[in-house]
Amino acid sequence: MGRPRSFVVPVVVAGALLAGCGGGDDRSVSIGQVDDTTTTTTVAPLISTPPASQPACTEAALVAAYEAKYGAAPANRSLSILRCLAGWGLASLDHSVDAPIFVLFHIEGGAWVAKNKGVAHVCQDQGVPPNIAPQIGCDT
Repeated sequence: MGRPRSFVVPVVVAGALLAGCGGGDDRSVSIGQVDDTTTTTTVAPLISTPPASQPACTEAALVAAYEAKYGAAPANRSLSILRCLAGWGLASLDHSVDAPIFVLFHIEGGAWVAKNKGVAHVCQDQGVPPNIAPQIGCDT
């Protein structure tokens, strides 16, 4: 007849044990498993609140800075703050018909100072950090 069954069972069990003990890496990762390390990243807002030691970016402060450097604003133009961040600011002197005049400001010596004005590229060569320039609207 054939082999006795008592011989077949131990061979099958031994084979199963050897297959499970391959000596390979025991670490396994399941799909969707997350490791124990977590990284938190903080993203700064586009318009930041200045530290208490810095002046606020207000229309009055920027108008005063503009007038200190350039005199009174051209007739029929009103100053509009576009964005202020990290001690830098960009505003426009708007007119109902003509193109706006852009004005770059920077905090120096605890006050806003007008740095440059024009219809384009007012931030170029003015020292605006590359990570701040696009956030305030500079087209350098």
